[in-house]
Amino acid sequence: MAFGKGGFEKLEHERKRLENEETDVKKVLAANAYRIEWLSECMDWLRKVDEERQKIENLEKRYKEREKTRTINQGQSCGLLQSSWCLDLKIRMKIKKIANLRKQIKLDTIRNQSAPALPDRFIKRGALKIDDFPSLNNYVDVLFLKLLVKDGRDKCARVCIWGPSGVGKTTVLENVHDRFCELTNTIQPFDVIFWVTMTEEKGVGDIQHILEKQLGLQADELMSNHERAEIIAKELENKSYLLFVDQVSSEIDLVRIGIRKGQHGRVVLGRSGCYYDDEIGERDESWKQEDIKIEGMCEDDALKMFRKIVNSNKDVMKNEEIKRIATLIVRECGGIPQSIKTVAFNLEKESDPAVWWAALSRFAKN
Repeated sequence: MAFGKGGFEKLEHERKRLENEETDVKKVLAANAYRIEWLSECMDWLRKVDEERQKIENLEKRYKEREKTRTINQGQSCGLLQSSWCLDLKIRMKIKKIANLRKQIKLDTIRNQSAPALPDRFIKRGALKIDDFPSLNNYVDVLFLKLLVKDGRDKCARVCIWGPSGVGKTTVLENVHDRFCELTNTIQPFDVIFWVTMTEEKGVGDIQHILEKQLGLQADELMSNHERAEIIAKELENKSYLLFVDQVSSEIDLVRIGIRKGQHGRVVLGRSGCYYDDEIGERDESWKQEDIKIEGMCEDDALKMFRKIVNSNKDVMKNEEIKRIATLIVRECGGIPQSIKTVAFNLEKESDPAVWWAALSRFAKN
């Protein structure tokens, strides 16, 4: 006995249920693009749905042709009956296959998977406070206000902080970074703040991973850096962001990472030595780039830093001769915080002026 009209109606019913499920899956993917682990499985399932849709349409076409033939030929030949029986069998099998395909996608699981805990958009660095050293802290104030200004926010601004090694570039950047992270939501100008510390081993993919993690993106391991850059760029398209890249020592292509002109972002680079445009891409006025050189601390601040460390051993600084030598040593340090700290820690327990004179002599020779 032929499956007939009832079978065709059941096929139509299953097709509509499958299409509804397909619509729901696409909505979930659109709302959570690149955020769910099920992305590749969802895409495979959608491809299978497309394949089945073509087969269903072919069956529907054959069914309608058969019904038309039945109307014309009231009496059915054996050949027509056999053909009808085969078609009904295929419809039965297709109904079962569609039902199984629809069950393969676990939409509730996908919805739960696509709603992970929100990533922390503002992760403080725990910067060393330098309020007691105005000549260094002034750079923090200047850079903070420069980044806070909203003029040109539709352009991707670049600021390069540069200066000799040990002058305090990282300390300045970390203080600016943390000051922005501490702003309340009502006055926070950025949606997300990134921090990347470069190393010789760290490449484009490593930087992308840091950005992806903080944006809540879950990139497929099989994706190329170019594909990941496109995803990051799309995610940042409507976000205001602040990106700090510290210890830049070689070429870094911002475009390859996903940072593009026209985004609502600012990029701050920290590097030793002088800054050259061609090391991070062609200069363009739309990037509104500015270079800021970090100079050494003034003598008063340098001496204050030195004494703060050495004063842990109060007996040492009671010696007037050592006090005079300390002033001379600090001058030789040239206001470089790293040098000041190194010498201070080496001398903090030395109470013999001869040792201090020897340290000064070594500095003078260098």
